[in-house]
Formats: sequence, structure tokens, C-alpha cells
Amino acid sequence: MPQIKLEFEFGDPSIYDDLGCSPMLLQQFCKWLSSQREKISILEIALYLFNNENLYSTLKDLAKSGCQIHIYSIPLEGYDDDKPINIKNHKNGLSLGRYTKLYFANQIYAAIQKSNNPNLHLHIVPHMYLRSNRVRAFSRGNMPYSLHCKTFFLRYKTGNAFAGLTSSNLAVRDAQKIEMAYVTSLNQTEIESAADFFDGLKENSILIDDFNPFGDYNHFQIIKRSIPRESKVLYTAPFYENSASIFEDRLITMVKRAKRRIVVCAQHICAYNYTYPKEYTAQSTDEMYVHKDGFLKDVLSMANAGIPTTFLSQTYADSQGSHGCRSPENKSAFIKFVADARNTSNCNYYVNPNLHAKFMIIDNIVVATTCNFTPSQFIYLPNVNIPSFENIPNTSYSGIFCEFGAYFVQKSQMLADHLVAYTDSIIALQTTQRML
Repeated sequence: MPQIKLEFEFGDPSIYDDLGCSPMLLQQFCKWLSSQREKISILEIALYLFNNENLYSTLKDLAKSGCQIHIYSIPLEGYDDDKPINIKNHKNGLSLGRYTKLYFANQIYAAIQKSNNPNLHLHIVPHMYLRSNRVRAFSRGNMPYSLHCKTFFLRYKTGNAFAGLTSSNLAVRDAQKIEMAYVTSLNQTEIESAADFFDGLKENSILIDDFNPFGDYNHFQIIKRSIPRESKVLYTAPFYENSASIFEDRLITMVKRAKRRIVVCAQHICAYNYTYPKEYTAQSTDEMYVHKDGFLKDVLSMANAGIPTTFLSQTYADSQGSHGCRSPENKSAFIKFVADARNTSNCNYYVNPNLHAKFMIIDNIVVATTCNFTPSQFIYLPNVNIPSFENIPNTSYSGIFCEFGAYFVQKSQMLADHLVAYTDSIIALQTTQRML
């Protein structure tokens, strides 16, 4: 049996300190890494945001011990530089000053460049994903960078390995939320999957010393790779052809086999009855748009067939509005889904404003992921070409539309029951509303 650790953190959104948005998960992770210092050969970690000095300090110590450390993150252009918050020292509660996410990232990126540490490498992943010419003008913190995953791959000198993922950015100035972390030991097939994903990241990134922050990455060319053998450790990436749609197909297969229970939990849930432009695909059809039912259609079908089904999200909207909940950007998709869910038997829908964990439970199968359950996570468009934008003059884009993501699948009644207990704990919170 694999070694598995599943943890939740019910963060306090009123606290902003130098440990970042998930202080408990961060300290557990850093303590574990430090305790394994003499065993670790290589640690590769992809973080959408990398601005946590405490995490960086742990990685520096590992590098000094001879571990090879490879960090993958986005350009500084992608960090928020507005709404500074008073950040406090976690030890004494004293104010460190008012800062943005960009400030802390700037300090770490510059320190890495200055250190010239031969064992610590920061790789910048500049790939962006777009599929509409109506997006708002780009500005710092709003670039649609696709490296939205938070995952790591650790190899021991003995050859043994672990992989992990979290819903949390582990970032300073991010608000604390309800987050999940999942770590598992790997067999050989899973090692191959994780290793190939990080090899793909290395091949499609630029070392910080070679990265030009003023370069044009609107036409960044992705080097594709064959998808590794299917295992319990799986990824979506623009360098894996159709990997996003394969992710949804796998969820549908699991959902259709459900006999006892289904739980769908994420910040956003709306992968239902969606479309995307045919011209950006390799599909041959006379229609202008490709239509997909979405895996949530199958979830509702199973609920109608008698399977108790629970939805839990941070954002919500129906035809009457958002009812005081956080409103999603894509309201129309939510409205369509909620309308049909309301008319489906065996459905319960809850909303918590602090929820950020992302997972599914299908009978005794657990799917832990870095992805939300929106259309964007399941769309792979190989031929996007936008010669001009309605709101951005003198700008064009071409490339692959696909978000980076990780999803780990494990069949275990103990693990599934454990996750159901956490789900019940979230539902029982005073901040949780029942919508259906």
C-alpha cells in the first residue's frame, strides 16, 4: 500500500503574516523536507506563486546539503502589485509593513539570481492561455499564465519517491482559506509520470538568469511530449496533447460507475453544457462551436438514478442572483448548472466563502487536484490564433489553450471516508450556506 498523507487547513482570513496563506501546511511541509535532508536527491516543485521566504529558506538549506532543487513559477509580471496589506511577523505579531504579493516575489527572485547557488534553480514558465479576443487589457497581476498548479516531486538517493499537491498557493499576502494537501509515495509507473511532467516543465521554461522580463511571450512555442502511461499520478499540460479533455473523460468514466456516493468540491463548479470555438481545434465539423455536456451532466444523471450527491463550492450564482455568496465571473455557466441541479433528486449544494480545496469522492475513489471544475480545466485547444483584441490595441496571441494541473487518484475506503469527514466538517461551519 502507498504511504498517503491527507491534510486540511481551515485558515483564518483575518490573519496575514510572513508564513503565508496556509501556515500549518507550510510548516508541516518544511519540517518534513528538513527531516529528510540527508535522504533527498532531487526536489522539483511547481508553484503558481513563489513568494514565501520561509519556504525559500527551507529549499536553500536543502540545496546547501547537496540536494538538487528545481522551482517552477510564473514571471513577476503575473503577481498582484495592488492592495497592499499589513503583514505581521508570525512569531511576535509585530508589523513588517504593508506589502503586495509582488514585493515578496521580487525579493526572492532577486536573491536567487544573486546567490548563484549551483544546486538551486528557478525556472520561469511564461506560457499563457487565451481563447477569446474580448479579454480585458493585460496588467500586472492579471496575465493569464497557465502554471496554475501547486505540486512537487521528490526523489530519494535510494530511488524511492513521493509526489504531492495542494490547493494552496502557500503565498504571502494571499488570504487564508480552507485548503487541502495530499502527499503519496510512488511506484515505478507513477515515478515515470511525475518525472515526465517535470521534464516537460524544464523543457518549456526559462532559467531566471536567461529570462527576459520584457520579452514577448504571447507566441511562446510549446515543445510537446507523449503522455506517459496512465497511473494514479496524472497531469494536464499544454505539452500533453488533449490532456485537459482526457482529464474530464476520466472523471466521466469514474462517475458513471458510482454506486454509493459522489462529492464534488472546488472553489468553482460549472463544467456543464459548455462550448468553445471550433476553429482553434483539430476537429472537423461544420459547426462554429464545439459543444460538450461536461462531466457534471453525468454527475446529475447519477444523482437522478439514486446516488446521493453533494456539491460544495466557494462561488455561486443562480437565476435569482448570488444570494450573498461570492459571485463567479462566468455566471451564465453556474446558472445553467444550478437550474438543472435544482430539478435533480438526491442533490445537495453548499457554499462556503473561504473554500479553496479541490477534490472529488466517487464511492471509495478519491480525486485530489489542483484544478477547479470549470470548462477551462477541461479544454485543450492546439491552434489558438488571435490576431487582435477588442480591448488591447497592437496585441496578438497564438498558442495552445491548456492550463497546467495535477490530479492524483486513489481507491481507498479509509481515505474516502476520511475525506467525507472533512467535507462534513466544512458543511457544519457557521460560514457555510445550504443552497439546494
